[in-house]
Amino acid sequence: MAAIRDKKSEFINLKDGKVAIYKNQASSAYFKSEKDLQDYIVNNIKKFCVTVLEDELISYIAEHRISGSERYNRSKKIDLIIECKKNTYVIELKNPRYKSENISAIGQILDYGRLYGKKSVLVIISTTYDKDTVSTINHYSLPIKFIYAEDELFLVYEKTSK
Repeated sequence: MAAIRDKKSEFINLKDGKVAIYKNQASSAYFKSEKDLQDYIVNNIKKFCVTVLEDELISYIAEHRISGSERYNRSKKIDLIIECKKNTYVIELKNPRYKSENISAIGQILDYGRLYGKKSVLVIISTTYDKDTVSTINHYSLPIKFIYAEDELFLVYEKTSK
């Protein structure tokens, strides 16, 4: 099932593991930094929740600090935590220069989900889509929703249970 974007809408949501990108990699030049991406989402947070997450906003926290490793004495930062009626979303944002940054985001978001400690939906939002990242999430059946952000269009990859 796919919800196709009309000309007035800013977002799209594709389900059942189907992504409307037929290239191995795609990048957006619209967002200049992770902060630009974060600001765009925060400035449109209610619409983002309804259209992309298919949920209703209760509250959100940007750049939430959580305790880090005692060994390195560093704190970790979750880019966005969005509390909605159905779920809590722990979100890692990426504006990668290199493909490996999306792959690294998989480990980051899994660790943040563990550290956050509450049952949550893990989400990576990236300005670069690469087939390998999506294939890794799919191959290991990881509990991660991958969202490619291009301009004001968001493509959601999520494997749905049958």
